[in-house]
Amino acid sequence: MAELGEALRLEKSSLSGLIDRAEARELVTRVRDSNDRRACQVSLTASGSDLHGRFHDYVSSELNAPDLERKLVQRVLLFDFGAKDVEEVTTTKPIDFFPA
Repeated sequence: MAELGEALRLEKSSLSGLIDRAEARELVTRVRDSNDRRACQVSLTASGSDLHGRFHDYVSSELNAPDLERKLVQRVLLFDFGAKDVEEVTTTKPIDFFPA
């Protein structure tokens, strides 16, 4: 798990919680090392591998979209500024990016 933590740039405590939740959802399995009880091997289950494939396909299709810049701007506006939908962003008064 130390290698996984380094790859994800997560502290051990954060990584343990993440792996616990993924294991509870049956996305990964955790197997203890028989020689070193502190170490364990984390592997994707079939469900985890399927989710990985679907996520990869989704991200790839979004990145290859011809209107990527527009989609990114919309997502920033929707998620970072709390709009309910794109129409709200485009039909209401301008967003104050630097509120007092």
